Amino acid sequence: MSKKTFYILSLTWGFPMTIMGLIIASALTLCGITPTRWGTCWHFSIGEDWGGISFGPVMITQHMVGTYLKDHELGHAIQNCYLGFLMPIVIVLPSVIRYWYRFI
Repeated sequence: MSKKTFYILSLTWGFPMTIMGLIIASALTLCGITPTRWGTCWHFSIGEDWGGISFGPVMITQHMVGTYLKDHELGHAIQNCYLGFLMPIVIVLPSVIRYWYRFI
């Protein structure tokens, strides 16, 4: 998928997750956290020992992660392009439930 296609799909079909990501990215930037680029995504690094999460083209991970987790979150950004409005129901909600189930 080209960068142009990624951003067009993120801003149209994947709009719900993308708008949340842009709001979160704005807040993190205002707090002084500078993003880096990872593929087609903006990557923010925060905290320790929790993993990561993607909101369209914005991904947030813990500090000191390897390429595996960054690539995993980039994969969710690409899934957002394909699943669009279904992304929160099909991927996000089950992932959050599984994370908290394992945590508890």
